[in-house]
Amino acid sequence: LIFTDYNMNGDITGLEAVEKIRKFDPAVPIYLVSSDGVRERGIQAGATGYVQKPFGSKSIQDIVRNHLRSD
Repeated sequence: LIFTDYNMNGDITGLEAVEKIRKFDPAVPIYLVSSDGVRERGIQAGATGYVQKPFGSKSIQDIVRNHLRSD
C-alpha cells in the first residue's frame, strides 16, 4: 500500500511516480494525495484512489483498514 503526494520535492511528480510504480508492480495499491484536484489524472496514471488535502487521520485509517481486510 503506497501513498504518494502529487507535489514531491525532486525530479518527478506524484503522477510520474505512480506510472513508474505501476510498471514495476501492477497490483500494488497506490493512492495519490493532493490539494490540486488531480483525481482523474491520477486514476488515468494508474492510481488506485485519491486522497484530497486536507484530510483527517480517519481517511487514511479507513483506506488502510479496507486494504488489510481485502488481503
